[in-house]
Amino acid sequence: IQKAQEQQAAFIAAASHELRTPVSVILSSVSAWKCAPPSEQTRFINTVEHEGQRLSRLISDMLTLARSDSHIWSFSLKKHEMDTLLLNVYEAFKPMADEKRMILSVELPEQVLPPCQCDGERISQVLGILITNALGYGNAGGFVKLRLQCQNNTFSLSVSDNGPGITDDAKQHIFDRFYRGDVSRTQKEHFGLGLCIAREIVTAHHGTIQVSDTPGGGATFTVYLRK
Repeated sequence: IQKAQEQQAAFIAAASHELRTPVSVILSSVSAWKCAPPSEQTRFINTVEHEGQRLSRLISDMLTLARSDSHIWSFSLKKHEMDTLLLNVYEAFKPMADEKRMILSVELPEQVLPPCQCDGERISQVLGILITNALGYGNAGGFVKLRLQCQNNTFSLSVSDNGPGITDDAKQHIFDRFYRGDVSRTQKEHFGLGLCIAREIVTAHHGTIQVSDTPGGGATFTVYLRK
């Protein structure tokens, strides 16, 4: 009970800190907007819009975790062709990779795979979180690879990059809420909730998610799902 209370207190403190930043920026921008000449007002309007969108994403992520904690998540379990699912995710994120001048690729097995009983939208969300992180932390010219395998009735879906990588110490906490311990993997756009949400979704599917080093540098996240 004490541990749960400590975790709750830590979550509230971290959430309050994250909420305070965009709210402060919005209020200061509105104040400056009132005093700015017409030629400069657009800049403050854009800042308010941008921070409002960040605030909306943070609230959405927190509500997702709250539903998970309350065990009121709704899942639509159906049989999905995983190679098709990965291709759809690849096509959705290819423009983002092109914009960042990074190479996004997908590797699928040649043999026909059995379908997987899962919530396709939720698993796509997990892959989206992993790809967004990889693209966000990578540099122009880098790569992000999607890979699908199936062995012993277990699917493995991996997202690999050649970015800054994750330290061994950070690997122990990377799925914790609001964790952003590695400076090289800390950005304003990331609240430290995405990987936690990904783990919650995978766990709800009775699967597992792991992180390892990409050979040659970078990080690889692998999701394991039973058929």
